[in-house]
Amino acid sequence: MEGPNKFGRMLAKIRHLLFVLCVLALPISYYFMDNFKSVNSISSESLLPPLQVPVADSRLIKFVKNGFAYTLTPLYDYEIAGLVIHKQPYDTWYSIDRADKTFVEDFCIMWGDNLRNKVYQSNGLSVKQDFRFCIVSSSSSDFHSNEFSNSHIIVNDKTLEEKIKNIRAGDQVRITGKLSNVKGEALGRVSDYESSTFEWTTSTVRSDSGAGGCEVVFVTGVEIIKRQDDLFRQIFTASLLGIGLVLLSWIIEFLATFRREV
Repeated sequence: MEGPNKFGRMLAKIRHLLFVLCVLALPISYYFMDNFKSVNSISSESLLPPLQVPVADSRLIKFVKNGFAYTLTPLYDYEIAGLVIHKQPYDTWYSIDRADKTFVEDFCIMWGDNLRNKVYQSNGLSVKQDFRFCIVSSSSSDFHSNEFSNSHIIVNDKTLEEKIKNIRAGDQVRITGKLSNVKGEALGRVSDYESSTFEWTTSTVRSDSGAGGCEVVFVTGVEIIKRQDDLFRQIFTASLLGIGLVLLSWIIEFLATFRREV
């Protein structure tokens, strides 16, 4: 029965080749997906500085979420557009602070001459983000430290929250809302990792840095101006799927062989 055996060997070779290709493509596509430096087309809207005007309505914003009562003091109506060079989600399964369910993301956004002059693509520019800080360093003399910012995103709307979570590094976005000082107070007992009360004070200028240098934005609108090319993300997803299918076929084949031998 050479026919079936020959066909089986051919399928085994195809499966092996698919596995090798997927294993090779996985790290390459992972490196390039959500890579803001691969963005070449910059929207004119991303070149404009943030808009900030004193709020027309200064009434306190109050809501309850995840066991905390929040009181926001809005200072400025705010709109920022630009290129997301990094994002840091805090509303994750391993989060130990319920406030992270409200301050769901931090976005490090760049605009202006940093985009116009392609400084963001230079090899000497690096971005790190964690613990609510965004650290951008550049060896370029054309780099403008007042043309990027780290925004702490506070949201109390499920639809807006989903839109925010859908934003990735490499996307050009517009976020509108209110620069606000925030007070939080727990409505019940807190864990050893949470504070029963806390206060966050927003920055109101783009020239500061360090602790207190981030904008606290109560979001009222989100728009993705220009999505980064999804090709590498699609390759990454296809590679994961291919590896999974090959591994599953090997497991099924092993179990079938084992059963025949038993």
